[in-house]
Amino acid sequence: MKRKLCKKSFRSAHGIDAVSYSKILTIPNDALVELFNTSLDKCDASQRWLVTILIGILKQGRAVDDSESYRLVGLECCLLKVLTMLFDDRLREWAATKNIIPDMQNSFRLGYRTDDNCLSSFAPLPELARKGSRFGRLWVDMYAAGVGGPFFDWIRMVYACMVYAMKFRLWEHPDDVRLHGHAVSQAEQAGDNIIMSTLFAGLQAKVNTFFKWCANKRVFVSASKSKWMIFGPLPRVILSLRLGSLVVKLVHEFKYVGVWLTSTISNIFSRNCTIKGSKAQNASNAIFAMKHRIGSLPVKEGLQLYMARVDCYLISAAEISIDVDAHLLDEYLDAQYLFLWRLLGINSHSMLAVLFTETGLMPIRIQRLLLALSRLRYMVGLEDIRRGALGTA
Repeated sequence: MKRKLCKKSFRSAHGIDAVSYSKILTIPNDALVELFNTSLDKCDASQRWLVTILIGILKQGRAVDDSESYRLVGLECCLLKVLTMLFDDRLREWAATKNIIPDMQNSFRLGYRTDDNCLSSFAPLPELARKGSRFGRLWVDMYAAGVGGPFFDWIRMVYACMVYAMKFRLWEHPDDVRLHGHAVSQAEQAGDNIIMSTLFAGLQAKVNTFFKWCANKRVFVSASKSKWMIFGPLPRVILSLRLGSLVVKLVHEFKYVGVWLTSTISNIFSRNCTIKGSKAQNASNAIFAMKHRIGSLPVKEGLQLYMARVDCYLISAAEISIDVDAHLLDEYLDAQYLFLWRLLGINSHSMLAVLFTETGLMPIRIQRLLLALSRLRYMVGLEDIRRGALGTA
């Protein structure tokens, strides 16, 4: 476990007990074993372990007097998290063996990628639909499936002292998207859900089911944050999608898991290319704006800043959006060329090859192509059911 902790950042925040990961590494193994075994044997925990510090971080460009403008962050005690890591490893192994977690839920799972769900917007993952359990029933189902022992009793005690929310799953619907025979209705990424349907009536029915489920679980769904899109030809009459009594706004572009999607242009990633290219140029300008304070920027340090602040925008969504439109790729090319011209101090009419032979960087066109090929290699290695759901069967 300490080897796993060494891979974590020692700058991560601690909980109310002020015990950090770095401090835990200094505690003798025997003392940690005794502490954890005592907690498991007594099926109890320190009261401080069960206190989570909640901090609201204001989102960029949002109103300070609106509660929905804040991103809620919870700081838990590190000792509690270390003990739950031990249980987590065993629980993940059990869930994988029993095929408990459906492929539509890919959050923080080994072998899954964040942009899987972005790709799922058009080639969705298959849903293994089944009815959600109530909280009290969850432990009965887990015990019946073979989960038990001190860890099980202890984690049940911890959850009894915390607020717990079950994931929502929709039943299979006649209007579901079907990909290689798999019915698709939703995809989940942590707290961000996509609900999809081939007909408006089916979408409204699913939203109604989702809203009712949330009401029963006392989960608040923000209609102002929720949006819906129409892909393909627009109908003559556009109906209003409702979340309870509130109308959900129809938009033609939206950012999901960091990737901008648009429904009014044939290339659904065109808006993402424009925005990320612009951000790359702005980052470049901010870097070279330091020149009047620090003088000439050395090439080595300039390349470090490029990889940290510019490259991340240039490779955005490269694994799932193939560069088929040359004019969109030009946004990335211009940003990369401009940065390297300024860094090396050479004329913009010079040979392009010099930019890469002198810096060791890879042309962004080739870099994005290799990332797309790495996605293909990743998908080829998946099981048939997941590979088929992602559109490669």
